[in-house]
Amino acid sequence: MLRKTDSGIMLILLLVGMLTLLLNIQPVKATGTISIRPDGSVDPPTAPISSVDGIAYTFTSNISDEIVVQRNNIIIDGAGFTLQGTGALNSTGIYLSGMSGVLIKRINIVGFYSGIKLAWSVNNDVTGNNMTSNDFGIWLHESTSNVISGNNINGGWSGVSLAWSAENSIFENNVTNNEHGVLLHWSANNAITENNMINNGLGVSLAWSANNDLTGNSILNNVKSGWYGIRLHSSAQNTITRNNVANNFYGIKLLYESKKNTITENNVTNNSYGIILSYASNNMIHHNNFVSNTNQVKNYASINTWDDGYPSGGNYWSDYTGVDEKSGPGQDQLRSDGIGDISYVIDADNRDRYPIIREIPQPQLPVSPTIFYALLITAIAISSSIVFFVIRKKKKQSDSPKTVFESLHV
Repeated sequence: MLRKTDSGIMLILLLVGMLTLLLNIQPVKATGTISIRPDGSVDPPTAPISSVDGIAYTFTSNISDEIVVQRNNIIIDGAGFTLQGTGALNSTGIYLSGMSGVLIKRINIVGFYSGIKLAWSVNNDVTGNNMTSNDFGIWLHESTSNVISGNNINGGWSGVSLAWSAENSIFENNVTNNEHGVLLHWSANNAITENNMINNGLGVSLAWSANNDLTGNSILNNVKSGWYGIRLHSSAQNTITRNNVANNFYGIKLLYESKKNTITENNVTNNSYGIILSYASNNMIHHNNFVSNTNQVKNYASINTWDDGYPSGGNYWSDYTGVDEKSGPGQDQLRSDGIGDISYVIDADNRDRYPIIREIPQPQLPVSPTIFYALLITAIAISSSIVFFVIRKKKKQSDSPKTVFESLHV
């Protein structure tokens, strides 16, 4: 019996040691709030951040508490170390207000209310960071022309959130295991491209937002709480194209005056509902593949265009039962043309007049993370969530800024 107990203890110690090596765990040095001042100095000077030129600031160990950036045109390099919080309400790992030209990279940010927050900030770059168990991973407020790329964001309430922010680029991020993947609220002209949004409650949501480009993303397995792959709420003139939307509860949903949006060249596959429209008219929806969804399409009080005319055609529907023996705008001429001879009927006011008879080849979509990498990220998220759950739970208040975003879930 003693040998079995010893073996179990040794196994646990071995696993802990391996996790320690993976995460580069070192003792966390609590220094209070750290400021990078406008003159380039670090306050307090004992903080474990080094700089020899006032441009590049590099972590020298794991640290805790907030970092407030007050200097433009600098590089903050975590060098793989961890910035760790306690889950306190309104705490922020790295905070920029009115800043520009700041590059934030290679930091593991764990256990803050906001991992990184940019407010009234322009032309900053957040790249290659690991964000775990922060309520808001990366939060942009009234910020413009920033780049959010190559980050791993998991285990929070929202991965990336934009409020009243424009012309930002969000690309090649892995946004996984959050309640919400990417949220846009009253934001315009942003590009959300080639991200992996996997195993969230909601993949990406646009509310009161216009002229955004959602292209080439993998939006998969977002099924928690019965939510969505892509959702538009009161949003207009957005482009949704070449996305892989699969294995969600709702694939795509447009509601409440979401209009003049263009939805093309997407693979919408194996969702409980492929696409739903509710009080959302005047949208263009064509050249998509709707494949093996339990319900391909549901429509409520909406009138939309489901094809691009002849001979361009409409969508591919895997449950289409028509044949292709005729051609022409009226499908009354001899010879087949790759378009079904009868319409795909959705309801009395909506039909795809020219359903495409074979699945449409789409451009190559981004590949989701490898199995090992996905398992590692999930393990880190679970471990960190256990540590911070009790503290975070106690500190939540009903008047928190989160309630602004909670109003988006309808």
